[in-house]
Amino acid sequence: MFDPPGMGPCGFWAGGHMASVDGTKWTPIYRAYNTTVVTTDGKTTVFGRRERPKLIFDDARKPTHLFNGVIPATGNPYTMVAPISG
Repeated sequence: MFDPPGMGPCGFWAGGHMASVDGTKWTPIYRAYNTTVVTTDGKTTVFGRRERPKLIFDDARKPTHLFNGVIPATGNPYTMVAPISG
């Protein structure tokens, strides 16, 4: 998570991905997701924050869903789940 969103090394993105085989040498950071979400009804929502990412995997260990805590422009924060396509 970039804090605040948009100030990370990848520009306006809320989350990034890095990997390491040994825990000491890391890949460069890559964009993973931003604060904009398109819901199944076609609405677009831009959240103030999108944080605490967690992945859900299927039996083949393929990620299927991303959970985030989100903070909307108005109202209370909540947990959101988004299917991963691809």
